[in-house]
Amino acid sequence: MVAGKKILIVSANQLACIGLKTILQESFSPGEIIVLADLHGSDALAEADIAFVSSDTYVRQQAKLRTSKAHIIVLTEDARDGADTPAADPDTLSMAHTEQEIADRLEALFRPKTGRSPGGLAETLTPRETDVLRCVSQGYLNKQIADMLSISQHTVISHRKNITQKLGIKTVSGLTMYALLHGLITSKEH
Repeated sequence: MVAGKKILIVSANQLACIGLKTILQESFSPGEIIVLADLHGSDALAEADIAFVSSDTYVRQQAKLRTSKAHIIVLTEDARDGADTPAADPDTLSMAHTEQEIADRLEALFRPKTGRSPGGLAETLTPRETDVLRCVSQGYLNKQIADMLSISQHTVISHRKNITQKLGIKTVSGLTMYALLHGLITSKEH
């Protein structure tokens, strides 16, 4: 699981870093934990097995993080995304929860994953739902999406309901983060 692994925590929020480090040390016995405010000038990512990064760091350093061998977990501060949504993306962790809720979420994140494709999309969303998700993440309105994809506005709304139900993510910001994490859009497209 996590025992003996090298963990990297990257966030400018040092209190969150200290809290996460304490929870990891007390509950998971990692080998080493390195805390950084930013990735610039550090080679710690290359040596890490697991990297917790703030959402703003993820957006800025997306290319570097995607090529890393480390399991990347994005830290959010929105209580509605992450641990409180059962079907939410497994690679996010909300820091707006209690210590026990964060520990439970970490347990779920570190549990071996089964039944999911590598990107997590192939078995979950249809190709058209993926197109709609991409458009929603780029900030388009239902009518604009309908015009772009040559479908009715009613169909767009149905696809959005299906996406929300399948992913368990209700906010546009949550869907955008999901799209970023799964390579459906880049930070420049957002």
